[in-house]
Amino acid sequence: MTITERKTRENQAFMLISHINTRYEPEVSSSVMTLHGGTPTSVSSWELEAMLDDLLTIENDR
Repeated sequence: MTITERKTRENQAFMLISHINTRYEPEVSSSVMTLHGGTPTSVSSWELEAMLDDLLTIENDR
């Protein structure tokens, strides 16, 4: 993953976290970050991909 791709994915994750915090309680996105070991900027690329998958699943399940 290039630096540009990484930054794009981090921004996507933060946008999804913001949407989820608006629609649900902040504990929902907080639990995803706890599950994956940190914020989008502090986790590994693999973990960031898994975090995005989980955030998209929550977003699509509403």
